[in-house]
Amino acid sequence: MSGVTPGHSKSETAARMCISRRTVSTHVSNILRKLGLTRSPAGRTVAVTSR
Repeated sequence: MSGVTPGHSKSETAARMCISRRTVSTHVSNILRKLGLTRSPAGRTVAVTSR
């Protein structure tokens, strides 16, 4: 999740990574599901604090 950071939209992340917004959404959803989280900001907090 290093490309997904607080303050950036999924559209901005997609543009920066040269992928579609839907691909970003799918990956974020899959990661959150595996972490047992349902809200994206919570997933971002976990990703940032686990570095």
